[in-house]
Amino acid sequence: MEENGKGKNAADEMISSVKEYVALKIDELKLKGVEGLSLLCSKMIFIFLAAMTIVIALQLLGLALGFLIGEYLGSNALGFLAVGAFFIIVFIILYLFRNKIFVNNFVKFFIQIFFNGNSK
Repeated sequence: MEENGKGKNAADEMISSVKEYVALKIDELKLKGVEGLSLLCSKMIFIFLAAMTIVIALQLLGLALGFLIGEYLGSNALGFLAVGAFFIIVFIILYLFRNKIFVNNFVKFFIQIFFNGNSK
């Protein structure tokens, strides 16, 4: 009769260990999710701030270039027209190669964050 009690006690300990293991694995998955999400958010905030800085710099450079070209052509309107045409050409090039430039790189970026852990 004692052996039955020891067997039941060992089974209870085994069940308790399995429950504890499952709870620890769930906690580990939650922590990995939080880590990936926080890394994603920090990188997205950095990218947003960097993009805003670049946009402001490009606007100021575009204005300066427009005035410079306008000075050489004798008309500010022609200078700004030339700069505008340049930006339209750049936009068309970016649009035509958008999958290669942006989509594939974003997929690689997210895979690196969520599956490779600490990417820098």
